[in-house]
Amino acid sequence: MKTGNVYYGDCLELMEEWKKPENWTGPPADLIYLDPPFNSDEVYNKPHRKDEDKGSAQDIVFTDIWEWDAAAIERTQKMMGAVGHPASKLMEALSILIPQSKMLSYLSYMAERLAVLKDFLKSTGSIYLHCDPTANYYLRLLMDAIFGQQNFRNEIIWKRATSTQKGSQHAPKRFGSNTDTILFYTKSQEAILRPFRPLTEEEIAAKFTKTDEHGRKYQDDSAHIFSGPGMGDRPNLCYEWRGFRNPHPSGWRLSKERLEEEFAKGNIVIREDGKLERRRYIEAHPGMNLGSLWEDILPVLGKKRSGYPTEKPVPLLERIIRASSNEGELVFDPFCGCGTALEAAALLGRKFVGIDISLFAAKGVSCERLVKNGIPCAIEGIPKDLRQAEELAKQDKHKFEWWASESMIPGGIMSNKKKGADSGIDGRGCLLNKTTQKRNLVLVQVKGGKPTLSQVRDFAQVIKREKAAAGVFITLRESDWSRPMREEANSCGQFRIPGVAEEYPVMQHWAVEEQFRENPGRPKLPPMRNALNGEPLAQTDMNWNAE
Repeated sequence: MKTGNVYYGDCLELMEEWKKPENWTGPPADLIYLDPPFNSDEVYNKPHRKDEDKGSAQDIVFTDIWEWDAAAIERTQKMMGAVGHPASKLMEALSILIPQSKMLSYLSYMAERLAVLKDFLKSTGSIYLHCDPTANYYLRLLMDAIFGQQNFRNEIIWKRATSTQKGSQHAPKRFGSNTDTILFYTKSQEAILRPFRPLTEEEIAAKFTKTDEHGRKYQDDSAHIFSGPGMGDRPNLCYEWRGFRNPHPSGWRLSKERLEEEFAKGNIVIREDGKLERRRYIEAHPGMNLGSLWEDILPVLGKKRSGYPTEKPVPLLERIIRASSNEGELVFDPFCGCGTALEAAALLGRKFVGIDISLFAAKGVSCERLVKNGIPCAIEGIPKDLRQAEELAKQDKHKFEWWASESMIPGGIMSNKKKGADSGIDGRGCLLNKTTQKRNLVLVQVKGGKPTLSQVRDFAQVIKREKAAAGVFITLRESDWSRPMREEANSCGQFRIPGVAEEYPVMQHWAVEEQFRENPGRPKLPPMRNALNGEPLAQTDMNWNAE
């Protein structure tokens, strides 16, 4: 793990690699913030089919839907049978309460990662889990099981939107949802916390109304020199100091030694009228106490957005990082998305490490965002040349397929992250405009080894079955694409975009080696949509180099 870097890949796999004895030097993180995929069943840009006569074609793939599939069954059974796993008993209970459900699939995924994340947190560290109301109560059970109920600190409610619900012709069936939940836990009782926010200009003007002989603003806090009668008898604090004594047996607020220290600093003053004054200067004020309801931080709006669909505002992360870490310490975000936590950490003088399973998020949004803001950052986990690409294809078939799909047209393709049967589809994208056949889905098939003619024919059937506009067959090298394969692809024909004279191939080939050339080659495709938010993808993005 190198600080100041963003890693591409599954956080679980990377953490398990870092935990190997030859790599492990102890828990590195002082603060972990994670904003993982929510089990909201919300489809951001899910492929859907409506009446094509109405002009609605299939949109791009970016779903937040979990399925009870073979991978979920394996995860759940593994945890239930793992002696000593902190969530094993809870997973057994949940498998009875919500058996074979999408929620159980999601929770098994999170339990795997949260258990390992605990190992990465120092004993003095804190973890903040950002979620929505759909799964927060289940996630809190998981956090209780893994981090300990005694280490629960707060359920923070963040008001993420000012409006509550879009207008509709139908009567609402529930109150509008405009809040997120942030679950705050610590590793132990030793964790630091500064539950304050900086004062606003208005608050400073209202509180610090006096000025000393040096022109410094201060607040008169003389009421907190003596203890009030209601505080009871405190004989150990009943003493005379410079001719002053509390007439009540409750005594002073401070010990005699501390009182002398404050006097020496100029914080306790004997005024000309002979009265005591306790001065609170702006520099020493910790800020306003924070509660668990955060309504004062606005969401990211308009041109300030990076284009990432679940982007969080920098002030939100700055508040968390200030509260639970010191300068020079490490902030770890295993689902870094567009890099908000990493940017906030760097701005506040912390080290950072981020991970994301989306290449577009890790490199095209998070890492590039940091560099544009003058924050040095490197992307790790992607091949830098063809040799490294070949090694990746040999070592990890699935990760190679993810990387090859998403690097073909950065931002335009979302790879299929499931390990197992993929129905012949390793990635999906969406054209900006529907074709003459009213289709705009683009499919991707990846082969790290030598492809066969039958595989090309099968992919042609997949394109037809899915009613896609186009398909791209990816191999490592240009030479992997034989003449019969090219002829088979050509037999699939051409398609057009309304208003454009140029024709595009229904199936074509792209080789990974093309992106490592001086002038990287890309498939011949019309303008596409951003795979994460459905917005038009800039042509410059479609030519994004791997470097």
